[in-house]
Amino acid sequence: MFDDWTIDMFARTLPALTLLTTLAFSAPSAHGAQLSGTLKVDDKWFEGGIRWTQGPPSYRYRWTVRVHSGVVILCGAGQWVTSNLRSETQQVIRDRGFFIDDQLYYKNMSFFSKVPRTAKIVGSQANCVSTGKPPPKKVDRGVSIRAVNPKKVY
Repeated sequence: MFDDWTIDMFARTLPALTLLTTLAFSAPSAHGAQLSGTLKVDDKWFEGGIRWTQGPPSYRYRWTVRVHSGVVILCGAGQWVTSNLRSETQQVIRDRGFFIDDQLYYKNMSFFSKVPRTAKIVGSQANCVSTGKPPPKKVDRGVSIRAVNPKKVY
């Protein structure tokens, strides 16, 4: 069993849905997602991670949400902390979804840029993808990255 912590953002949701003007290209990636560009990670981005047992997480990440040309864009960067259960952790990453008010906007966080273990995530370049969906007019419960199927056992 793993412990996946999710940061549900309430107060920071609407400020995070700001115009993203730094997206400069659109190219397919190795995992099939259509990348919208990159963005530099700062310390205000949401944090998350995947932990299988007590101790440090196997994988940690930072992510943010923006709006560009009327479409929600998701950006993220991740880092392997340990190699414990790497293939299982990769499956968990693929099974994560990005939600706004419990509505699934994007599934599969494997597009996150890969940050070397010896580097800091803050200051690195994150990959960004378009969700293909417009932002909601109002956000009540916040944004989160979490299990698409919470009952799935790994």
